[in-house]
Amino acid sequence: MSASAGWFSVRTEPAVPSRSNATRSGGGWLLLILLVVAIVPVAAVVGFGIPVPFMVVVGAGYALQLAVISTAAFHLRLQPRDPWIAIAVLYGIVQTATLASVGMQYGTYDAFDLLGAAAGIIGIVAFAGLFQAMRPNERDLQIFLVGFLWLTFVAICVNLVQHAAEIPSILGADSSYQFEFASFFANRNQFGYFLFLSLVAHALYLHGRRPRFHNIGLFALQIASLLLTMSRGSIAASLIFLTVFGVLRFRSQPKYAASFLTVGGFGAVAVAASGQGGRLEDLILRPEAALAGRDEVWSIGLDIWREHGILLGSGSFRSVEIAQDRGMLYEEFHSFFVETLVGGGIAELVVMMLILGLVWRKVVRSHLDSGRRHVLYASAVGVAGLACVESVSFFTVGLVGTLFTIFFVSLPLLYANLSLTDAQSFARGRTEVCAVN
Repeated sequence: MSASAGWFSVRTEPAVPSRSNATRSGGGWLLLILLVVAIVPVAAVVGFGIPVPFMVVVGAGYALQLAVISTAAFHLRLQPRDPWIAIAVLYGIVQTATLASVGMQYGTYDAFDLLGAAAGIIGIVAFAGLFQAMRPNERDLQIFLVGFLWLTFVAICVNLVQHAAEIPSILGADSSYQFEFASFFANRNQFGYFLFLSLVAHALYLHGRRPRFHNIGLFALQIASLLLTMSRGSIAASLIFLTVFGVLRFRSQPKYAASFLTVGGFGAVAVAASGQGGRLEDLILRPEAALAGRDEVWSIGLDIWREHGILLGSGSFRSVEIAQDRGMLYEEFHSFFVETLVGGGIAELVVMMLILGLVWRKVVRSHLDSGRRHVLYASAVGVAGLACVESVSFFTVGLVGTLFTIFFVSLPLLYANLSLTDAQSFARGRTEVCAVN
């Protein structure tokens, strides 16, 4: 049986789903719809210039996400699984304590911090509790991956069409800040996050498949588009992911590491032969920019954390307001860890680490095959690196929060919930397909 048909296929090798799988399927479609609902408001306002306030459409998108999740939960008769209700309650207690602390210090708290606390509680119940209650089959997971790859292809094409006239002038530019290759996303960093995660999705999709011409072509477009964003954090996260994945696969299948080193070697030779290595270094790595002011932002944030609430923080929006009064020019602290400490203190950081630890503990203890485990583990290392220098977020309103929550909470939970029969049938079926091909 063919492993793929057309560009991408959601067909999987024969595996008869159990009755529970049949009644609990739909996770792939649900994740894909939630992602599209998060993308559309950003694309409408930023990419296509729809004259609607950004916060309004993001809020409307979030409301639609809640409607989609509620409808799915009712239709599939899902109830959040343990321990996520308790975790949501714990998160709510921490957020309430933070709001109370801020209120006592300043006489009031930012209304957006209250909304953010509510969104976090709902997000934990929905993106963790409900998805842990699902019993997916392989088709569910493939639907999400295929849909995400098609979204990637569309985003890349839009970016190329938007900036076709600018791309040839890149090497002659004085600074990478002259360009904003962001497709229909809010900025190039956001597009970079999306492309980094698209590499993760592509690796998961290709597991057990022999890469076809369209896979190689899309991979080339992903890498080229990632470099065009000149988003150093996303490029570094992607390199970390690919390197860790290559190392992990080398233990069982040396050809993966060999292929990675070969492609990387050819790329390095091509850049050296072109004589543009130094120019690319200036544009992408930007050594003269160093941390691009992040060290100053982190310093301001950590000062606020020490002064206004080591245990409970100052609230995410209130802390940004304080930082801007002290001269910060940005609306975020460009670090998940600094952002969390400033906003919710040590208490919120501990709760977030607990959540991620519980999710990935399920992956470790699951029946998942080693190949896809390696992809997921490598992606976790990549996002950990990215979180040090960018405002990665989980369970927040908006596209960035949806992206990272899906890939590092909901999707791992779905993979961990694959039955032993499903996981073994998939691995066995793909081995047979590769042998036939």
